[in-house]
Amino acid sequence: MGTALAEQEKVNVIIVGGGTAGWMTAAAITKLLPTRANVHLVESEAIGIVGVGEATLPHIRGFNERLGINEAEFMARTRATFKLGIEFVGWGREGDSYIHPFGTFGRGSGDVDFHQ
Repeated sequence: MGTALAEQEKVNVIIVGGGTAGWMTAAAITKLLPTRANVHLVESEAIGIVGVGEATLPHIRGFNERLGINEAEFMARTRATFKLGIEFVGWGREGDSYIHPFGTFGRGSGDVDFHQ
């Protein structure tokens, strides 16, 4: 005998580990499945915040929009900055460096992308 989805009991979801991945997972489940899941996040008080300035890829915009997070307000309240890429120094050999961009950059010529 089937039970209507709205009448089903919520499942308990336990997320072990905070940090960016843990908190984003908790936020997504809580927002997207509010009637289906009770979310519990467990993190260690012994493990501190890394605090090195995490970067994300452009896809984070879609994630935040799906959760109803206003980007301008989020950036202002967290005093965040936009990171457009990472510079790799000495990656191939001593003295070499290059910048790996996040997302589209430059302007190509015909079918050849700018980075080529």
